[in-house]
Parts: sequence; structure tokens; C-alpha cells
Amino acid sequence: MTLILLLSIYISLFDLRHHRITNLSVVLISVLLFIESDFHIYFLTGILFIVPLLLLGIFGGLGGGDVKLLMAVALLAIPGGSITTYLTILVVAISILTALTVVARMRLRGNIALGPAICASYLAFLFTR
Repeated sequence: MTLILLLSIYISLFDLRHHRITNLSVVLISVLLFIESDFHIYFLTGILFIVPLLLLGIFGGLGGGDVKLLMAVALLAIPGGSITTYLTILVVAISILTALTVVARMRLRGNIALGPAICASYLAFLFTR
């Protein structure tokens, strides 16, 4: 859990600064999530997430790193019965991040680093279980 928290902080700060989530970060968080989940893979969650994420990645401007990070979290950390809880937390986190970004920039244009919202929503989800 501590390593996941530290890596989530790193991913969030790197994404805020560079607007990138590296492949190595996604691999590391995937391995840690896989170990944390007692080696379970939640295929139902992955199947439900893959089509909307691909559509958002192709047509909606969602970055590739965000798609990979969300798929890693979906496949390795979110049981099928908890999808709505996680999505609710994710929407709240993205809304807060967007509001903070608009306040900081004084406009809505430009990219928004979603890594912090993805990481924070997963950590909040952990604390709700």
C-alpha cells in the first residue's frame, strides 16, 4: 500500500509537470496493484472500461497514458461489484481537478493532467472499502 501511494504521488506530479504518464510508471503500478489484489484480475471491469476508454482516447482527447493507467486500475484493482462506487469517486476527482485547473489558469482551454485524479480516486476507493 505504501509503495502504491508513493508511486501514485510520483505519477501525479510527473503528469502535472509534463502531461505524460510513462509506460514504466504504468507497468510498476500494474505490478503493485496485481500484488495488492492477491493476484486477481477483474476481467468484467476491464471489459466494461475498454470500449469507453478507447473511444475517449481516439475521439475525446483522452491521453494514451491516462487510458493505460485507467485500464491498469480497472483490470487489477476494481471488482465488478464496485464499479459504480469507483466511477463516482473518479467523476468527483476529475471535477475537482478540472475546477482547480480552471481557477489556476483562469480559463478552460488546454490539456488537463488526469493522472492525479485517477490516482486520487483509486486511493479514495481503497479507503472506502
